[in-house]
Amino acid sequence: MWKAIKGKTEPGIPEPPRNLDVQVTENNKIEVRCSLKDIDFNGPDRKFIAELQDVAGSRKSNTTCHFEFKDLSYLTSYTVKVFTSNRNFISSPVSRQADTRYNDKALIGFLVFLIIITSVALLLVLYKIYVLKHRKSHDNEEQNCFSTAIYANMPPPKDNQ
Repeated sequence: MWKAIKGKTEPGIPEPPRNLDVQVTENNKIEVRCSLKDIDFNGPDRKFIAELQDVAGSRKSNTTCHFEFKDLSYLTSYTVKVFTSNRNFISSPVSRQADTRYNDKALIGFLVFLIIITSVALLLVLYKIYVLKHRKSHDNEEQNCFSTAIYANMPPPKDNQ
């Protein structure tokens, strides 16, 4: 005869996340998503955990597999690790690499600043050249005026005595 046994099975290690998708959506922002279907958590809770490898304080947990890591360093390579958890155990990690891009807004701003400074400097140089040429031609006119007066063929002034 069969005997009924009452009891619960102990939780086991959950399955790792599936279909992990890691994208750099902005220059310094990484979004992480994975599939919620067909993952056996083997325990009471259903939790996803994500972290950036070797970045202190980056660990996040959520009941859905959607994470955002913001304000990251530009032009840096990050390894994202995602786990599943059932309160008692954590699955083996699934890892993906993501590379942030350079800050194009700052680069464009810096280039505009350089263009403005260069234009102002060029205008100052051209103004100085104009002032110097104008002053030089004015000095030449005065010199020519004096030299004509000195060497002019004129009779000597009469004495009125």
